[in-house]
Amino acid sequence: MISNNTATTETLPTWAIVLAILLFFFCLLGLLFLLVKERRTTGYVQVSVQGEGLYYATQVPVTHPAQARTSSSRSTTSAVSSRLSVEPGGGPPRAECRRH
Repeated sequence: MISNNTATTETLPTWAIVLAILLFFFCLLGLLFLLVKERRTTGYVQVSVQGEGLYYATQVPVTHPAQARTSSSRSTTSAVSSRLSVEPGGGPPRAECRRH
């Protein structure tokens, strides 16, 4: 299961306000700096995989809108589910944990 917990905000950067004020006195073109917008994405995508007797969940931090797409999250889900394997003899599944 994939849960997208991100928020994207759009603000006017401080540098654009300063340049608009400074250049306003020289020419009215300084007001064009007020059209500049800065987008900031924060939050995380929660990816969880459930198998027989096993549950694994992780939160992936997001800093760019492209990271919050479900296609990239689906590849994470398939990577996690590939780590789930069944013990020989039909035992319960186990998770292989590796440190990077």
